[in-house]
Amino acid sequence: VISLASEDFDTRVAIGRGTGADFEVLGENDDGPDGTDSRLSFTAPEAGDYLVRAGTFVEAEGDYVLTVGEATPAPPAEAIAVGETRDGVLEDGDARDDQGNRHDPWRLSLAEGQRVAVTLSAGEFDAYLVAGREGAAGLEDVVEDDDGAGEGTDSRLSITAETAGDWLIHARGLSPDPLGPYALSVELIAPDPEPVALTPANGVVQGEIAEGDATGDGGRRFDAYRVTGAEGR
Repeated sequence: VISLASEDFDTRVAIGRGTGADFEVLGENDDGPDGTDSRLSFTAPEAGDYLVRAGTFVEAEGDYVLTVGEATPAPPAEAIAVGETRDGVLEDGDARDDQGNRHDPWRLSLAEGQRVAVTLSAGEFDAYLVAGREGAAGLEDVVEDDDGAGEGTDSRLSITAETAGDWLIHARGLSPDPLGPYALSVELIAPDPEPVALTPANGVVQGEIAEGDATGDGGRRFDAYRVTGAEGR
């Protein structure tokens, strides 16, 4: 865990390899759970030296304190399958992500081409969902949602698996320290429809939103159309 704190400026910390124009960022953070200080969890993909950059979010000067410590190992993610609803509780001692947000990790296996909706419902905190594939420096192909389930503060996002494999889901709150029970559900949804081409000849169409239509991240059904535009028109 790398922490960068300052009373003089908004901090930004990054870790990577290389120098100058060849510096490859493997992880970075602007604001951790405590205001404008930064906090970054990093798992080294291989043994060796890494470069930490302690800097500012905007041009500024001042004193800072940089701290590097051993991170608590992440707990194993519990499995959830398509069609399941699982109950959980966010409580003291749960895992923290790179930004210090308390969360429960869940693992979802998808087949190539599957499209699913993931919903997080909670009555005692503002639900927030994060999903992605595990990479060397954390989650990749990340999708996230705050209030996408419609009315209220429940969250809902959709995932389309371009290749078969596992997705890691973080069930958390909008604030860094949520506490309370929740329900996490995964349901199979229709793939995005092939868009219907619209031209000046058929620029007015009559359609119907009905059961079986594709749904967006908020669970609302839609039909898809394709229009071709020319530059400047």
